[in-house]
Order: sequence, then structure tokens, then C-alpha cells
Amino acid sequence: MSPVPPYDAALVGLGPVGATLAALLAQRGLRVVALDRETAPHTIPRAAHLDGTALAVLAQAGVPPEGRPLDGFDLVDRRGRLLLRGRPAEAPPPDVPAALLIHQPSVERALRERLAALDVEVRLGHTVERITEASGTARVEGAGPDGPFGLRAAVVVGCDGANSVVRGQMGAALVGGRFAQRWLVVDVLVPPGLALPDRLLQIADPARPTTSVPFAAPRHRWEFRLHPDESDAAAFASVATFLRPHVAPEAVEVERAAVYTFRDVVA
Repeated sequence: MSPVPPYDAALVGLGPVGATLAALLAQRGLRVVALDRETAPHTIPRAAHLDGTALAVLAQAGVPPEGRPLDGFDLVDRRGRLLLRGRPAEAPPPDVPAALLIHQPSVERALRERLAALDVEVRLGHTVERITEASGTARVEGAGPDGPFGLRAAVVVGCDGANSVVRGQMGAALVGGRFAQRWLVVDVLVPPGLALPDRLLQIADPARPTTSVPFAAPRHRWEFRLHPDESDAAAFASVATFLRPHVAPEAVEVERAAVYTFRDVVA
């Protein structure tokens, strides 16, 4: 592990947060290295919504994302009757939409292209295992495709998500945890001509709280709250049953289905 000249910043994790920060720092003339244990961006959609503040930050990074404008949501009952129309609480910055429904893989591809244009050093397939401080700098060590690696930087920033290695190295605790709900998220491809609600809907069905998300064509998402006794396997086997009250399952193509547990934790 031969020493290398120090970087201004080493970013661990190259998802949307790490990639955006890398672009913002590189634009200011800083020498940035970004490390990610994966070898390519995720290809399945996850995040669905960006508010005006997030859009303004992405624009500053040189990546104005495309998507479907979102001006709020409708809270409806199980029969579709309007209970409440929610609107954004604050006006967005000038020339920035209040919010967008986005396709996350497309945003991530645009961010990676931006980093290439800025000559950010990107090291994929690199797993960070140890971070130490000495002589006013941080040393990052781990394993990459060619074996062990080591580098030094003025600062290390953890952008590595829920199971953050950096957070663990810092000893930062997760505070909260009183809220935990499991939801089945189903993304579908919608054929031309099939009409679906064009508002984001929060469906207040006591038996099955549901969210309906109208992405830009051809995608649509439904999120279904799972009961404590419903296993992940049972949920995946029942995707068609979950969809049937909202769309004929045979009329759409399921792009992916995943179970998420939403929690209220802060590092």
C-alpha cells in the first residue's frame, strides 16, 4: 500500500448523496476521490420524490433532473373520495419546480456522467474497512479489485447509507427507532393508453393503507402497508392481489417488487 498524495475529500458511498457532494466539491477545485463497494449504480428505482430544495442542490451540481412535476398529494378514502388536498408549504426557489417525481436510476446516471466531466476520481468495487486519523489527515484502507488499498485525505465523508461503515468507525449512534413499518413497493410499466390516476394518492384504507405514485410515463408505483403477520414471501406471492383493486394485474408489467421497513432514526 504505497502512499499517495492526500486528497481534499474522500467520499465513501457513491449513491445520489455521494455523487452530488462529489460534484459540488469538484466544482470548487477540490481534489475528490469517491469510493463505492458496488461496481455500477443500482438499476432499480427506489427514491420517488425530490422536493424543491433537493432539486436546487442538484442544479448547483450541474444535474437538473427530469421528472413529473408534483404539486402535492390527495388524501382519499378507499372508494377514492377526496378527503384532503395537500400542497407544498413553501414556494420553491426561482426557476425550480416545487417537487418532481423522478426515476432514480436516470438521476444516478446523470450524476455519474457529471463526475466524469469534472474528472472526479471514482473507484468502484472498493470496500472501505478501516479509517484512522493521524497528523491532521485521515487514512482510508480497504479492499479493491486489485487487492488492498490505502489513501489519505483531509476529510472523509460517509455517504454509505443505512449500514454505514463510516458511521460505525465514528461510533455515531442511531437515535429513535420507535417507528417501524413494513411496506410492499411495486413498480410497474404501464402500456400506452391505460389511464391511471395522475395525482399522487395517499389512500386511507384502514385494511390496507396504500400510496399511488404517478411517475412520468411509462412507470407507476404502488406502496402497500403490510400487516405484522404477513411475511415478505407471502407479500411477493400476492403482488397481483395487491394490485387488483387499482389496476388489472395482467394489463401492466411488474418491473420490480420489494419490501421496505421504514424507520425513524437519526445518526
